[in-house]
Amino acid sequence: MSRRSGRKQFRAVMVRKEVTGADVLQFLRRNPGFLTEHAAEIDLPYADSDDGTVSVSRIRQEAMRKQISSLSESLSDTRDIAEGNQEIADIFFRICRAVIGAESVGELSSIVNETCRTELLIPNSAVLANGGRSAPRSEPDRRFFLSGDIFEGLMESSMSGLRVNLGPVRSEAEAELFFGEYAPMIRSRALVLLGADGKDGIAAFGHGDPDHYNMSLGTELLEGLTGFIGAALAKLVDQGRDAEGRAIAPISVVE
Repeated sequence: MSRRSGRKQFRAVMVRKEVTGADVLQFLRRNPGFLTEHAAEIDLPYADSDDGTVSVSRIRQEAMRKQISSLSESLSDTRDIAEGNQEIADIFFRICRAVIGAESVGELSSIVNETCRTELLIPNSAVLANGGRSAPRSEPDRRFFLSGDIFEGLMESSMSGLRVNLGPVRSEAEAELFFGEYAPMIRSRALVLLGADGKDGIAAFGHGDPDHYNMSLGTELLEGLTGFIGAALAKLVDQGRDAEGRAIAPISVVE
């Protein structure tokens, strides 16, 4: 279509009696390529221009510039998310490599506490095994095993049927059970059951901020982390069970 015929077609639309914006919009919807095809011939009023008009091509360029800017921001956000995910993946790999080498529950708990402090800035952490299902193989490991009664009591009270429980410390006894001498500094905690059925043990993460751990906080990070810890714990507690899964070591556990 020539420039002349393009102008003629456009004028034909505009000179119709009582032409409204809706008429023009309807025409453009029926002819979606009209403005693009005739961008060079059509000038539209544009208050921000020096002479009061601007070509459709300029409008399209400005729209494209904004679109490119928006896409650039989205790409930057996506890159930041990807870099953050990669950083978390690297941290998980380092923690996994560290905990899988533990040779006792006590060593596992110490590794978790150290790596979480340095890698994730979690002030205090601990891993305790269910003494009703397994038993410590050595005296130093004894304090990292809870008696079956205490563990079941935690399942009913602190966990309340949850796999993950986040919130303020419920009592001094609870804080001392998990964090020992550091208990007075802990104001909120995250408790995560370990093992396929959640009965191999429990991991605790403590913080001095009473609002740091709360039930509105996402648990994906903790569940991913405790997946590694649970796998390492399962390997260790299996060594203390007989063929029927009963504890075989004679050392008593924390009452």
